[in-house]
Amino acid sequence: AGSGSGDRGLQLGGMSRVLPASGTYTDEIQYIDTEPTTTPVEIEVFDGTDTSYNSLIFNVIENGQPRWETINRQYVEEGSNGFIELENHVTDTFDDGSPAPTSLLMFELMEITPNDIFTASIDETTLLFETVDDDVNGMVTLTVRCSDGVQYSDQEISVEVSPVNDAPRIDFSGLE
Repeated sequence: AGSGSGDRGLQLGGMSRVLPASGTYTDEIQYIDTEPTTTPVEIEVFDGTDTSYNSLIFNVIENGQPRWETINRQYVEEGSNGFIELENHVTDTFDDGSPAPTSLLMFELMEITPNDIFTASIDETTLLFETVDDDVNGMVTLTVRCSDGVQYSDQEISVEVSPVNDAPRIDFSGLE
């Protein structure tokens, strides 16, 4: 909810006018079964004599761009491999806002940073990765692009390679 006062400009149908000094609005999102619905914004305007009430109704329609869900940091051990089913982490809509099937989406591996810890590739909708050898560790960021053929969006995925194959080492530098 919010409120405001002071001179504010309003433009309707190409005509501009200054709103009176006193006005309030409320904006509470309404839900049906956890889905947001068309939500009116209630406006009250007072000009010193009369009060006028009205509603503006906004209906937000998805723009058709694929939308990623959060992909948590992935963990893999040295000398091993892993995979992520990308299709399970993205949704898409048609231009009119209706849901589009994820089977129409295409995925592309854009970048691996740094690129000396493991190799990665995409097999249709599955991101596959494998460490380059048995003695490598660190954090890797993969950038994956999802496209519906018209629009696209990118997602960074962090993968941590754990140093499980490293033997304990003794530092003798302070004993010499």
